[in-house]
Amino acid sequence: MSYAENFIQAYGQECVIERTPSVSAYVSMTLATKSYSDNRDLYRNGLISAKYNLASGEVITVGSEKFLIRSVIPDQHSKEIAFVASKANAIFIHKRFTETADDWGNLTQEWTTITDNVYSTAQIVSAALRQQDPGLLSTTKWVFLIPATTTIQELDRLQFKPDGDKCRVDSVDDIRLPGLLRVQCSDDRR
Repeated sequence: MSYAENFIQAYGQECVIERTPSVSAYVSMTLATKSYSDNRDLYRNGLISAKYNLASGEVITVGSEKFLIRSVIPDQHSKEIAFVASKANAIFIHKRFTETADDWGNLTQEWTTITDNVYSTAQIVSAALRQQDPGLLSTTKWVFLIPATTTIQELDRLQFKPDGDKCRVDSVDDIRLPGLLRVQCSDDRR
């Protein structure tokens, strides 16, 4: 066991890596040292043992908070995994519109739940964000980072938990961050 792994084990925080099955580990996390935006409390830098093979897009639970792993890189000095994470500040129910035929050939249309708990880092679109990001659609109200394991498509519905507000998926971008999807949504009036 390396010095860094011993340090993490002795002084780090317990965490759970949300996999199937879930994995218990220890992690050392601090607030991001440089502000990425005006939401400094949203970002964390961390270190975790390399034996857990943490990857971008995974969700970890530390205490009562959930975090999305944005990027990972092997730390050259400690031989462990350094990462940047962001708080999961929104939870959704992911739904898709489906049509099925009954025994008599009548079409039944309904919103079918695809995933019950989707953890996301949400950002509301402001005038400042519109100036910084030329790729935003004119109808975009929210931008979400969602794990790429979520099979999300355009025109799907994301429903906030617990208040039930709905938004329509307008764009899904998988290029920006490996393991994460950048999803643009607008109000869902369907």
